[in-house]
Amino acid sequence: MIDSKFPVTDVAKNPASRDIANQLDSFEDIANDINPYKQDMERLGFAEGKEAAIANWNALQQKNKRLNSERNAAQYVQAQINRLANTLGIEPSNFDSKNLKTMQRIFSTAESDNRQKTQNKYEQRPGATQDAMRNLLSNADKNQINKEWLQSIDLERPETWDDGQADTMMLAYLLDQKGTDKEVAKILQGDFGTNETGPVRNLYEGFKVEGQDTLSGWVKKPFSEYVKMHPNTNPEGNFKRAMDLNL
Repeated sequence: MIDSKFPVTDVAKNPASRDIANQLDSFEDIANDINPYKQDMERLGFAEGKEAAIANWNALQQKNKRLNSERNAAQYVQAQINRLANTLGIEPSNFDSKNLKTMQRIFSTAESDNRQKTQNKYEQRPGATQDAMRNLLSNADKNQINKEWLQSIDLERPETWDDGQADTMMLAYLLDQKGTDKEVAKILQGDFGTNETGPVRNLYEGFKVEGQDTLSGWVKKPFSEYVKMHPNTNPEGNFKRAMDLNL
């Protein structure tokens, strides 16, 4: 027995503090290293102070938000692939979602050059955001995407959208229009067309649909008319540049 009145050198007061035989670590050191509570505290930054903990917590929240957005965006794309396959009688295996991503990059590249307002990656217009959200909310259950996630998309501040939100809003707006299903299906199968004609140009510039006065598509105007409305833009050149950069 060790008594404080008669100290014995080189003996730990706490038995757990004794070194493990032939090791530099004590039982206490090992216990601390494998303590899940301690590990969580260090992960959240509490071992580094309050400010670090808050910063780590915020970073973790942002990461979870981004992952949730990516999951919902991927689910929306998959739901559209399934819908197009059933509607058009095409095997889903013929569709590649990477082709859709390529189309979206082309659009975002052309839009950033066209309007230079940095509203969001697609420079989506206010009317388009309303149409897209209406489409998304009315079909949320069918598409199996989270309504709370949709409602978190701030229609008044599109510059705050992450990539998953922007991609979903863009696609929902396009697919809400008459005649676009077939064009999107061609792109999913790898048919992008050329700078002058084809599915991507049709969807971006706009194309005629029987029984409809306005064009279906993104710009919804021939490039020549777009220039008259926006003299300082070069939609033709910007579209070709976007195609060349992304294909």
